Amino acid sequence: RGSKRDDAPRDFSRIRGKPPTYTFFFKHTQFFQMEAKKRAFGDVLSANRQGKQQTKLELRTAIIAAVQGGETQRVVAERFGVSRATVTRLLRQLDKTATLEPKARQGRPKLLSPRDSRRIRREVRWDHKVIRKDLVYDLDLDISASTVRRDLLGVNMRKWRAKKRIFLSDELIM
Repeated sequence: RGSKRDDAPRDFSRIRGKPPTYTFFFKHTQFFQMEAKKRAFGDVLSANRQGKQQTKLELRTAIIAAVQGGETQRVVAERFGVSRATVTRLLRQLDKTATLEPKARQGRPKLLSPRDSRRIRREVRWDHKVIRKDLVYDLDLDISASTVRRDLLGVNMRKWRAKKRIFLSDELIM
């Protein structure tokens, strides 16, 4: 036929250990090599780490211990599955701050200042049935009604109050 199909048995001679049983799903022997390798301490921690994520504190500690143990940065980077720049950056951070804790991240700034938040809560305490859109308009805030709702839910202030119910006792049940 016109299409080629790779029905030939796979060559697992370069792989240590027993080859996996699901060979028909994958065509790359590198995948099987990766799976069959014996893993070291750092490999397990960094195996599922995707790019642009911070390394775990245990991995950072292991990297620094390996470098201080006499291994080169290149060997340590290969062993733990990180870039050489990461190893260098961790060493520099340790020299500068004497800690391996990650830096605090700033995050997105709040739309509501603490003062505006207090104003909203004061108005809602005065009239808990006030419409949130009207509240935004009355207080002349440049935010949406959903931001007001989210802020109020954060302090457990809802538009409704729980219905008063009598407690069920054994006498009322029977």
